[in-house]
Amino acid sequence: MSSDEENRSGREPTPHRRVLGLAAPIIGENLLETMLGIVDTVLVARVGMAAIAGVGMGQQLTFFVLSMLAALSVGSSVLVAQAVGAADVATAGRYARQSLLWSVILSVPLALGGVLLAEPILRVCGLEPEAHRIAVGFFQVTMGTVVVLVARIIAGGVLRGAGDSRTPMRVTAVANVLNIGLAYGLIYGHWGMPALGAVGSAWATFAARAVALLLILRPLWVGRGGVRLGGGGSWRPDVSVIRQVLSIGVPAAVERSSS
Repeated sequence: MSSDEENRSGREPTPHRRVLGLAAPIIGENLLETMLGIVDTVLVARVGMAAIAGVGMGQQLTFFVLSMLAALSVGSSVLVAQAVGAADVATAGRYARQSLLWSVILSVPLALGGVLLAEPILRVCGLEPEAHRIAVGFFQVTMGTVVVLVARIIAGGVLRGAGDSRTPMRVTAVANVLNIGLAYGLIYGHWGMPALGAVGSAWATFAARAVALLLILRPLWVGRGGVRLGGGGSWRPDVSVIRQVLSIGVPAAVERSSS
């Protein structure tokens, strides 16, 4: 019997069904996030071996950053879940607002550092000149727009903390569909889009993630699982909240990045 059938029959879902109901969409979301990179690599294959090598190296560095950022979202998810579990709607909303606000504050220096240091960081990788040029351009676009990536990851963590792990998965699926069309158009110059070559795949992924961010913020703004961004509440930075988020997220980030 499914969880929905159990709910209709008045029976509580069993613990393993509850865990599976939350975990399966998270696994699906992670797979779909990985697919964004796979699609980019496949689509740039026609550009040449240098493009494959350059995009591949840029993606490896991006995945390293992504693994740490995804782990940091654990802090936001845990704090929101605790507030929701305690039926403290005001605190849950406060944690959600602060998590998103600090995602922007912390990602700005990350973006600047990525753009300015991309060339020396990738120089040590020993790529051929053309592959190095492509990798630098790809990484600069990805890190220069990292504010969107961080905000989307944190927003997904907040939604999961509110008990909704399906919406982030569905939104990531939409991002994949958009990325396929945009990447093909921007790499090769189809449908009136400029032909940007391999770096066009990075711009396509950014655009797809920007749409995904808007889609994932909508349910949070109107309210989901007791968590609501709109309807008042302070957006002033609160250092105590980010300390709590980091105290939970940093150990998870270290563990993930070292595994």
